[in-house]
Amino acid sequence: MYLNQKEIDESLKICQDEFNENSILKQQTVSIYLNNLQFTWPNRIQTKQDFEKQIDEKNDIQIKLLDNNDDQINQDFKLIIDNLIINKGTLNIIVGQIGCGKSAFLQSILNEMDCQINNNVNQGQKQIIVNGNIAYVSQNHWLQTKTIRENILFGKDFEQEWYDQCVEVCDLQIDFGYFWKKDQKVIASGGSNLSGGQRQRIAICRAIYSKKDIYLFDDIFSSLDAHVVEKIFEKAIIGLLIQKLRKTVIFVTSHYGVIKFDIYLQYFKSMNYFIFFLYLLFIAFNHVVQFFIDFWLRDYVSKDQNSYFYEFMNRFFNYNFEETFLFQIYLILLINVFNCLFYFLSSILSCQSIFKKLNKSIIYSKMSFFDKNPVGRIVCRISNDVGQVDHDIPFSFHETLNQFMIVQYFKNDLEKPEEVLQGNLEENELNIEEKSGNYDIIFKDLYITYDQVTNIDKNQKDIQFALKNINLKIKKGEKIAFCGRTGSGKTSILNIIFNLYPFQFGSIFIDGKNIKQYSIKELRSKMSIIPQFGFLYNSSLKDNLDPDSFFSKEDVEQKINQTNLKLNIQNEQQQEINDNQKIDLDYKVENGGNNLSNGQKQIINFLRIILRDTDIICLDEATSNMDPQTDQELHDQLFKLAENKTLLVITHRLENIDKFDRVVVLDNGSIVECGHVSQLRQIKDGFFNRLLKH
Repeated sequence: MYLNQKEIDESLKICQDEFNENSILKQQTVSIYLNNLQFTWPNRIQTKQDFEKQIDEKNDIQIKLLDNNDDQINQDFKLIIDNLIINKGTLNIIVGQIGCGKSAFLQSILNEMDCQINNNVNQGQKQIIVNGNIAYVSQNHWLQTKTIRENILFGKDFEQEWYDQCVEVCDLQIDFGYFWKKDQKVIASGGSNLSGGQRQRIAICRAIYSKKDIYLFDDIFSSLDAHVVEKIFEKAIIGLLIQKLRKTVIFVTSHYGVIKFDIYLQYFKSMNYFIFFLYLLFIAFNHVVQFFIDFWLRDYVSKDQNSYFYEFMNRFFNYNFEETFLFQIYLILLINVFNCLFYFLSSILSCQSIFKKLNKSIIYSKMSFFDKNPVGRIVCRISNDVGQVDHDIPFSFHETLNQFMIVQYFKNDLEKPEEVLQGNLEENELNIEEKSGNYDIIFKDLYITYDQVTNIDKNQKDIQFALKNINLKIKKGEKIAFCGRTGSGKTSILNIIFNLYPFQFGSIFIDGKNIKQYSIKELRSKMSIIPQFGFLYNSSLKDNLDPDSFFSKEDVEQKINQTNLKLNIQNEQQQEINDNQKIDLDYKVENGGNNLSNGQKQIINFLRIILRDTDIICLDEATSNMDPQTDQELHDQLFKLAENKTLLVITHRLENIDKFDRVVVLDNGSIVECGHVSQLRQIKDGFFNRLLKH
């Protein structure tokens, strides 16, 4: 019998695949294994494909995949995974742009997507393996109409110590203090009597309390402010799940953070403080000498005999211009030589110190460290990563220090125009306030509660108000940002503007007219809103953008094309025809937008308000599920759209906060700070500065 080379290679490849897969099955450190797979969203017409599940004595789940070449399977979106291994006890971060498949990746692990073998690779025994039980927290949190404790327990037995620990790491103690019945408070339908951040933290706490093996978090920090995010990530994710319990965590996020100051301090310490001080000293000398040269040239050209510095230099060099100028040039060259010398010395010392610490930590590591980390990863840390520390960081640090001195020169010049403009604004403010017609929205002594109260006059002292004593005047065309920790009352502001809930005390005026005098239709026609979780219904994309059919398809396409926002969604049958088209208005949107990501839903809601073109625009965490690039593009388009309109924005992200005319900071239902960003930053230990620190 004769075998050609191709048949031998295929036989060896099959044996190698089976060996690799069997070895992975035997490894106790593997939590999730995906190999040569292709996932698509389930076909809504057909029934879901049934998978064979084999559960062994350790409750490990192993799903065998079947070949499926059915052409009717929905191919609008494909998630292709060639090979992926996630080890137990690791933190895995999933990032990417809107609609790239971050949430779909988690859904594939949960067996909520149709799964096929990837036909573009060699065929073998293809598998998806999930070792352990799964806890999942989605972007759209779900709560029962029960008490907070019952939602956290979710049918499990109550363990006081473990329950208190979960509540603490999810930062819920302060919120429980606001409720009369603490964790026995009954959650209304859909969690309407809680803020979005409180609902999200309860969902996180429920997942942690369940004590599962694998935790899937789908952009859970989108509705939380920065300092709460830091607490939960450090205490719950890192401290409890990863370090203490050694659980597997897969984390989808569109947020980014900053490096802690302790890291910079450790880097400066590695440079040797004395050498680092001399390095900073010669940088200062360099700028001082340049400063003197500029002044001397100015006085020399103007022949200013009254200048003390000019007269001193002339007497010292006997009024010889060439000697004076050459002396200054040689002096600055000498200073730069010492500056470069100490720059290289500090860089070399920091590189050696960091490398020695890294090398020492590896050498003295226990064997379990080498069992969990492959040799390639360790070599990469010692070579590539250390190389970046040796070259990129010192250069960036050197450039930053040099440019920092230049920025200081322009500080006073920038502050003077600001003081003049601020004075003009204060003078004109009195004239503006005399004309009530210049205000779009006025809040006067406003109180609101979501609790059911039979006699509000008798029980006023016992009522827990979501908003209390709100007094705020918003001018036409003003851009206002509302900030504060979760549960502070930000969303309640928009709830009462749109008359979603009745308020118990006070008044609200829009265009000089009490909102109680408006009909619901008339009031809401004056405003448009992008909620955090925008509503979409089962119809075409054009119907979702223009529910009242005021515009033709051509007008809708023209307005959308004027923006730089990308929304690449197309029906399969139109994919080749509309290959160069950014958006397909005939795209079929499912009820609630189930076939779209949360980021895509938010973009659709933004395009909707562009078409409505109202004078008052409201956003409630409208960019929480967007990546930083799309978030920046949306804000640019938003301020361009709202150039002469009133803009009210609830936000946890503070990257674009300088663009707003005023920032309103709320805490426990009251306005604690209000003013421009520059004014709030001057308040030491203020509420706004606490948010900025995180």
